[in-house]
Amino acid sequence: MTPSLFITGTDTGVGKTFIGCLLAESIRGAGKTVGVLKPFSAGDLDDAAALHRSAGRPGPVDRVTLLYSRLPLAPAAQVGLGRGGRTVVEKTFAKTLSAVKELQKQFDSVLVEGLGGVLAPLGGPYVVADLIARLRLPVWIVGRAGLGTLNHVLLTVEALRHRGLTPRRIILSGHTGHDLSEKTNARILEGLTGIPLTEIPRSNERAPLDKAKRKLWAAFKTDFPFGYEKK
Repeated sequence: MTPSLFITGTDTGVGKTFIGCLLAESIRGAGKTVGVLKPFSAGDLDDAAALHRSAGRPGPVDRVTLLYSRLPLAPAAQVGLGRGGRTVVEKTFAKTLSAVKELQKQFDSVLVEGLGGVLAPLGGPYVVADLIARLRLPVWIVGRAGLGTLNHVLLTVEALRHRGLTPRRIILSGHTGHDLSEKTNARILEGLTGIPLTEIPRSNERAPLDKAKRKLWAAFKTDFPFGYEKK
């Protein structure tokens, strides 16, 4: 089966796209192909375009996003996608499922990125967690590395488990080693959730992306041992 993954976050702006892009580049760096999808986008298409570039995919970026909302708000807050958006969202769910199946036929791996957190309202009665439930893909939760992430990650895990969904891995993005909470966050979260956790370092001129990519590729191979066997 094609290794396929849904990347969600504890909030908006926590690094979902950053992690998705680095993982896509890592997969390609290992000589594998990767298909990407961000079914719902709002405000702009920058994240979808970044995923598109990282996957090395040709063609227009609108192949990555299936429902674009112009305002930088949750889709449910957009005109036509509030309480009356049920049909539009259901059609997008169906398109997403079909798109994922097609990508799985074409590529060695598939990455799907969510919008905001798991309870971000998409329109009608639906939230991002409903999309995850439809796709039935393994889930990585991306959260901030520092102070405040314990509550956000635990709430996200609880919301997913309440729907019968078990996260595959927690990713703490932007680890600096300087924030006092970073010394205990990983241990506490692994202990309370039983979910494997990977800390991804903050990257800058002194800390290039290579280490982050290696850690993501190692985590991906661990989570999909039948897709990327050790050689």
